[in-house]
Amino acid sequence: MVQPRFNRMALAAPALGLVTALVALLVYWPARGNGLVWDDWAVLESLVGPDAPASRWGALLQPPADYAALFRPLTMLTFVLQLWAGHASPLPFHTFNLVLHSFNVFLAALVAWQLLGDGYPGRAAAATVCALAYALHPALTEPVIWISARSDLIMTFWLCIALLADRLLLAKAWLDEDPR
Repeated sequence: MVQPRFNRMALAAPALGLVTALVALLVYWPARGNGLVWDDWAVLESLVGPDAPASRWGALLQPPADYAALFRPLTMLTFVLQLWAGHASPLPFHTFNLVLHSFNVFLAALVAWQLLGDGYPGRAAAATVCALAYALHPALTEPVIWISARSDLIMTFWLCIALLADRLLLAKAWLDEDPR
């Protein structure tokens, strides 16, 4: 009986994704102690303030206060769920953003790994550089440390999931060109 060989390359992508996610977590860790700033107040006050809808679920269907640009039902759902779980201080909100960003870095490493393909020389190094560039880019400071910018992190999460699904579906040849 032939034993299957252990494929080290199968573990390379998740391992480098995990390492880059930990780097992002360490770099942004101090942001957990931040308070609320700018739009954060408007978003949370629209859920618990004096002008909040009678039901927190009603807040999902209207923008917070006079900030029509902040109308993001899925993002507001995450806030409602956190408030429902008893998270009233800024710490859990910042922690959620930080964990979501770190998970997005992990997904970005997997996406880069998939896009580079098997024949790419230095695939692991290139995927690591891509993930670290995403993890540490200064333009991402706002979504990580501002509660109200969580929508960018949620959008990135679903985009990475879609890209991975697309690549994996093509790799598994689930899309048959001959429909017979």
